[in-house]
Amino acid sequence: MRAVRLPPPVLPVALLLSAALPVAAQERIAVPLRAVVYLESEKARGAGVVISSDGLVLTSTRSILKGRQITVTLYVGPGEEPRALPANVVVRDDWFTLLQIDGEGFRPATLGVTAGLRMDDRVVALDETSKAFSLAVTTLGPVEPMNPRAGGLQPALKLAVPWNGLNAGGPVFNTAGDVVGFAQGPVEGNFAGTRALRVEDARDFLLRNKAQLPPRQLTVTGLPGMTAGGELVPETSLPLTLSFRPHDIFTLRVRQDGSTCGVLRPDTARYEPVQAMGLGTAIPLGTLSVVELPPQATVTIETLEVGRGPMTLACMGQGQYAVLVAAPGFQPLRESVTIRAGETTTLRAPLRELKGMLGIATRPVGGEVWVDGKLLGITPVAELGLAPGAHVLSVRFPGGARVRRAIVIEDRRKLDVGTVDLPPPGALLSLEHDNVNVVYLDGRGHGTLRGHVVITPGTHVVQARDEMGNVLTDTWDAPPGGFREVRFNGGSSTAAPVLHGVGVLSGVVGLAGVVLGVAVAAGIPLGTVGLMWGLGGLNDLRHRGTWAPALALGLVGAAPCLAVGCTGLLGALALAPPWERLLAQGSVAPPGRPEEPIPFTPTPGWELRGVAQGTDGPRTPDVVPTTDPGGPAQDPLGASP
Repeated sequence: MRAVRLPPPVLPVALLLSAALPVAAQERIAVPLRAVVYLESEKARGAGVVISSDGLVLTSTRSILKGRQITVTLYVGPGEEPRALPANVVVRDDWFTLLQIDGEGFRPATLGVTAGLRMDDRVVALDETSKAFSLAVTTLGPVEPMNPRAGGLQPALKLAVPWNGLNAGGPVFNTAGDVVGFAQGPVEGNFAGTRALRVEDARDFLLRNKAQLPPRQLTVTGLPGMTAGGELVPETSLPLTLSFRPHDIFTLRVRQDGSTCGVLRPDTARYEPVQAMGLGTAIPLGTLSVVELPPQATVTIETLEVGRGPMTLACMGQGQYAVLVAAPGFQPLRESVTIRAGETTTLRAPLRELKGMLGIATRPVGGEVWVDGKLLGITPVAELGLAPGAHVLSVRFPGGARVRRAIVIEDRRKLDVGTVDLPPPGALLSLEHDNVNVVYLDGRGHGTLRGHVVITPGTHVVQARDEMGNVLTDTWDAPPGGFREVRFNGGSSTAAPVLHGVGVLSGVVGLAGVVLGVAVAAGIPLGTVGLMWGLGGLNDLRHRGTWAPALALGLVGAAPCLAVGCTGLLGALALAPPWERLLAQGSVAPPGRPEEPIPFTPTPGWELRGVAQGTDGPRTPDVVPTTDPGGPAQDPLGASP
């Protein structure tokens, strides 16, 4: 420890301790001596430090104890005697006291931090041997780490300077001239030094009692066209004057010509009565660029929403800000960004889309899937993408009653609700048939459709073409919630195809026999005549005698062929045409039970809702066959409630 005393004529000046140090260890230590004050009450004496230009004095409660009449002695300058002023207690607890003295223009000290201090670091404290304004350079003993737990005092600093009770509450400065502690008492044990409360404890004391601190003012000035406002401050054209208390936390949104250009968080940890911020003039600003985000994303800085979509904010105050980027259906992004004067900070916010999956099937199939009032698909649905969270899922056929339930979708997971029994919109047709090739519903062919078929209320024509080519028809005026069984018994004969085949073959043979018989009957006489003509002429008496035998031979040869041909043609005429249709037209079986609505019981966990009138216009869906042709007990029937 090296004490520095200035001669009486030179004593009242701001202390620069560099000249008092050895050359080898010379360093410049500027300490605000004018901020140091001596205190005296009816119970004790001590020291403190001025922390604001309007006369707030911070000290240890040990310096004045519980005294009420307190006098503050100020250092004024060269050639002047120290000035004594009365002080009032603003707030105090067992460890610290905050005083107020009247006046202005005081020279305050700055509260620093003890982070980074190590053993043997140099600090400056009041001289233990002097009763005047005299400081001494000393060193720190072992520095214990900060206590991370909330509540209680932090481990004290240990100074090598001996304890002097007259300096209780006196400030301890680091080499930058910031207050890092307050002298509190002697160090216990063999270390003959002074114990000092850390400045962090003083900050906690001020923060706990900020409601008792006198109000401060902030004046914000800016360029023409600038406005500012926040959570509790309406948007106002600059200049703007705000009232606050130290350690209040608030932010201001800055707009220029109607567009948001930045956010400011004033430094309220200072205790000056009036602070000023000059936007774009006295204080250099930084720029924040938010890019690569969905167009509908909102950007919130601290607690202020500043806009949507990509943006560049050129009026950002220096400091650290919490930025939230959020968009419906995307994972929010929370980032802490640091804004520096004259620099552009870029925040990339490629938000990840939130998405879960829904799987659902219905019995019968073909139901509409509605989620939160929006139609999103037709069952069966394997993977329907949905945003995570609570939703209302309802399923129905167009225009009919619906079943619904509340579901919760989790991000990156699939919720399969299984197969749901679904009430039909109007009627359910149970279709069965025998010996039928094609089934028609309202004129549209559906192959060999069978089983339960969902149809809308109204008149419907059900037809079937049987194996014999007959068309069987049934007409049903389907009531809401009705049920009808239709069975087509088509005409059929096992021998008919064989007989038709024999008739066709007989016709082919008969036609061939007729053609061959005609060829023989005409070919033999004509051939004979031609041969005779070639040999000697037609007038030769020898040749004339062959005409009659040739004609007779032709007729004899053609007779069997013509007989076979005529027989074949007669067989074809008898067997090839579908004469059996007249005897096997088929039939339509009458309904097996009354056409009455069958009560519908929803699947457990689902709520049955009636038809919402006026919400959806009437629509006629395509006929939807079921995939389960089981009995009615397995298929839901019922009218809309």
